[in-house]
Amino acid sequence: MIMKRKQLRFIGYCLTIGLIAALTMVMASCSATSTSTSTSTPGSTTTPMLSAIDIEPAYPSNLEVGSTQQFTAIGTYPDGATVDITAQVTWASANAKTATIDATGKATGIAAGNR
Repeated sequence: MIMKRKQLRFIGYCLTIGLIAALTMVMASCSATSTSTSTSTPGSTTTPMLSAIDIEPAYPSNLEVGSTQQFTAIGTYPDGATVDITAQVTWASANAKTATIDATGKATGIAAGNR
């Protein structure tokens, strides 16, 4: 069976949409955690809040059925410091019928998608 390039690109789009949704929830969670700790008793340490999360690769390659691609999440703090938070984010696919992604950020192409 020959698959069209458009169908394979769709797998990447599904992963990107799923990652954006999952990371938006993580950012909200970080804000909620930071807000709650910042109102703690005087003298306590507050958890710094992330200002951005970047996903690498930003433009995933065409993920073919049966192949894998590793994604990483890099958190940026307001002071410019960065940290690999790949293991701390929740990874999700917007369409698990075309691609899945595990807890470590490794995506696997399952089936050709449609645009």
